This record gives sequence, structure tokens and C-alpha cells, in this order.
Amino acid sequence: MLVPIHSRMPVIMPSDRWSAWLDPSRKEIDELRGLMEFSEPARGLTAHAVADTVNSTSNNGPSLTHAITLGEPETLF
Repeated sequence: MLVPIHSRMPVIMPSDRWSAWLDPSRKEIDELRGLMEFSEPARGLTAHAVADTVNSTSNNGPSLTHAITLGEPETLF
């Protein structure tokens, strides 16, 4: 779902695995990979365009996630 949007993929996992994922004592790669495996990773996720203001670290707040309607692409000529 996210590949067309960005080349970096965030870790998506159920909240009951967060503590184990963030535990710095866990160093075994296979164990960490296992935490990321579950049947429906994209369940409940939707994708929509957002305003460019999301790109600035000086901006913060829930309005950054509001969907916008894209206009026609601009051209140089």
C-alpha cells in the first residue's frame, strides 16, 4: 500500500507488540522479524493526499492529516 507513496516502509504492527519491538535487549534478527509478521498489515489504513504543510517540522497538529482535493497538475508552459 505504501510503496507507491514512499520508498521507506514504516513498521506496522499491532500495539501489543510495541514493547517487544522497542526493547533494546532484543537483538535476534529472526525474533524481530517475527514481530512484524501478521496476517493483515494494511487493515484499517487508508491513503489520501495532504497539504504540503506536512513537510515542515515547524508545523504540528491533527490538521496536517486532513485530506485535500488535488487540482490539475501544473506545467511549465
